[in-house]
Amino acid sequence: MSLFGGLINGELHRRLGNFVESHRLGRVGTPDTMSRMSDGNIRLPDISFYPWSYFASGWPPQERIALRAPDLAVEVMSDSNTAAEMDRKRAEYFASGCRLVWEVEPELRLVRVYTDATTFTTVTIDGTLNGEPVLPGFSLPLHDLFDAMNPPTQETQP
Repeated sequence: MSLFGGLINGELHRRLGNFVESHRLGRVGTPDTMSRMSDGNIRLPDISFYPWSYFASGWPPQERIALRAPDLAVEVMSDSNTAAEMDRKRAEYFASGCRLVWEVEPELRLVRVYTDATTFTTVTIDGTLNGEPVLPGFSLPLHDLFDAMNPPTQETQP
């Protein structure tokens, strides 16, 4: 992931985490959060969301690796990601219980929103990313996400 991609990932993680926490919906994982897919593969999405219902057996979770895909998996694209790799990851995510995948293209300033392994809509810089049906009420104008990466102007500096 590029530096810019990593910063976008951090900002999106912060915003998702704030929303999930304020609505007491579950937990948001970092790129170190491992999930076992139904075919046995381990995936580490850049951002993952697990609703509280996933943790019905107790808190904190005792397993080292989540036993299924997160409800939301976010992948921040980099030059090393291939189309075939992403097709494989999406197929695994959805076959393993994932309900929503966002593929963030930092350089293009867009997000592809997948509701199954092949069906997607594209949210551009002028659009709004929402969390339906996984995170009802989450809404993020993409220009807000990408504008957060800009340094402050002299008018906005303290």
